[in-house]
Amino acid sequence: MYSESDQVKADMDKHDQKIEVIVNELQSLKKKRESDPLSKNDSLRIEYLFNQYQNLKNGH
Repeated sequence: MYSESDQVKADMDKHDQKIEVIVNELQSLKKKRESDPLSKNDSLRIEYLFNQYQNLKNGH
């Protein structure tokens, strides 16, 4: 019983870490945007990261 709850906690921690990585990268792209125009690749990356963030937040 405890091992199952430990696995759930580990999965939740991994989930939170993925969200944190996405948020940090989006914040760095925001800072880049403030100083220089974004490239097409940057814009595509933002779109991809936002979609990943939405999927993680919605539990997919």
